[in-house]
Amino acid sequence: MLKRSNPLARQLHENLSVVLCFVYSRQPLWDIGNAVRGEWKYGWKMIQEYAELRADRALWDFAIQLRALDDEEDLDAQLQEYGFPPFGEVRKTGSPSEPLYLRDMTNKIIHAVGFSYKIEDRNEPLIGCHAREGSRWDVGVIEVQKLMHFGSTLGS
Repeated sequence: MLKRSNPLARQLHENLSVVLCFVYSRQPLWDIGNAVRGEWKYGWKMIQEYAELRADRALWDFAIQLRALDDEEDLDAQLQEYGFPPFGEVRKTGSPSEPLYLRDMTNKIIHAVGFSYKIEDRNEPLIGCHAREGSRWDVGVIEVQKLMHFGSTLGS
């Protein structure tokens, strides 16, 4: 995908790996936590609260770095030219959903007031980027597998 190796690609890979590890390990860790007998207050903090905070920061850093790389390489146009599918969709109250392409995805992540992770279906995990009240959009929904596929196309 990239015309040449770019130092930002390594940082993108590092941040995306944090998000992917969180998404794909969360349910198994919950299962382990639910099997523990007795007090496990700090165990829950470790596998839920702290891990999610770290994943949120990594997702935000990923978006900022990807935005910078898009500015340099015009990745959004390249992806659309190659027919790469949208990363998900943008949902708006009272309007049909719209495809979520790379540049818009970075905007949704950067401007989100919070994230949610839908991991019940391990084959189709989703990340929700929730808008501020009064925004023109409600939520950007990112398909994690498409994000992972895109990351695999970046050479570092």
